[in-house]
Amino acid sequence: MANDIRSGSTMLEVISPDRPGLLARIARVFIEFGIRLNNARIATLGERVEDIFFITDQEGNALSDPDFCETLQATLREQLDMQVAKTSAHAM
Repeated sequence: MANDIRSGSTMLEVISPDRPGLLARIARVFIEFGIRLNNARIATLGERVEDIFFITDQEGNALSDPDFCETLQATLREQLDMQVAKTSAHAM
């Protein structure tokens, strides 16, 4: 996660195995944290996604609180890891 001075937003990169519902799960976390999505670059490379999200807080400012950013990242990791575990369990 890094602030992008040109756009005035925070750039968040997500690299993960692709699976159904991935973007919906990310969107739910953004809603939960009051994040505004300004732009996204979505790339699927085979079974892997490399997505970049340009996000701000509700006032349109780049994210600046390190604790908030760490909690956001931890929640995204937890949610995406949980989704991978559920997908793997259903495949068996």
